[in-house]
Amino acid sequence: MPMFAARPFDLNTATAALAGVAVRAITTKTTTIIKG
Repeated sequence: MPMFAARPFDLNTATAALAGVAVRAITTKTTTIIKG
C-alpha cells in the first residue's frame, strides 16, 4: 500500500484507529439487527 507507506506514522495510526472504530460500530450495528 504505497499511499499508506508515504504517510507519516502518526497519521497511519490515527487512520487505523478510526477504521477500527468504524468496523466495530458496523459490526455492533449488524449484530444488533441480526439479534433483533
